[in-house]
Amino acid sequence: MQEYGCAALWNLAANEDNKVTIAEAGGITTIQSAMKTYYFNANVQYYGCAALGTLAVNNLSNKEAIAHADVKVAVDSALRNHSANAGVKAKAERALQILNHEN
Repeated sequence: MQEYGCAALWNLAANEDNKVTIAEAGGITTIQSAMKTYYFNANVQYYGCAALGTLAVNNLSNKEAIAHADVKVAVDSALRNHSANAGVKAKAERALQILNHEN
């Protein structure tokens, strides 16, 4: 269920208005919690990293919310725990690239 939830948030975050709504509704911490709880599940990590990266693209308030929640720890953990999974590695590296990029 967490996999599908993270995937749904990733898809919804493709819309700019949804990015803010997701963050305001606690979606960032929800994703972080799913990633922390299901650290062993590559699909949760893949979709969680994808969603966080998409939520941060071109949205300064979401980047700040993500930084405040310190979700980089979850993304780093995904990268470390699933380094052999090309999909997780790509999404985690992309999320970190977006999160570390200065506007």
